[in-house]
Amino acid sequence: MMCSNNYPLNPYQPTDMRIIAKIARAELRSLFYSPIAWVVGIAFFLLTGIRFVILMYVYSVWQEGMQDVSATWDGWGYSLTNVMFDGMYETVTNYLYLFIPLLTMGAINKEFNAGTIKLLYSSPVKSRDIVFGKYLGLMGFICILFLLLLLLMSSGAFSIGHMDFYVLPGALLGYFLL
Repeated sequence: MMCSNNYPLNPYQPTDMRIIAKIARAELRSLFYSPIAWVVGIAFFLLTGIRFVILMYVYSVWQEGMQDVSATWDGWGYSLTNVMFDGMYETVTNYLYLFIPLLTMGAINKEFNAGTIKLLYSSPVKSRDIVFGKYLGLMGFICILFLLLLLLMSSGAFSIGHMDFYVLPGALLGYFLL
């Protein structure tokens, strides 16, 4: 739709999403250029991986002990997948509560410290576009953290016999909504 002077009715409508996508890409790129994102990603993967390995070790020792004690022992009687990922849920939520604020608190503050916030405010970008673009960039990094978590879950799929696969998407969705 055009006005009588051949200008679009809303000049920012077609470019809003492109600007937001550029800000999101720049935020994600700046996260990977900074050491804090690498430290957070590696620490998150190592800490959740260590917890996963410890839980697997404890349950395998427990299973061997139960098989040695009772010849008629036929398993846990409940889903080992639920037990494993209930223990992982507590660990992952604690680490997410620690690591996500480390990333998000610095998102806008970096712009103030670098002096680039003045450039953003002087450009034809609305404040909500800046905030939403930074949010999307951080959500992209959080999705990368969840891909690392999915890697742990898939290794659990190879380690746990008769795994309940329906638990995994629900757990990932719960972590994401957290």
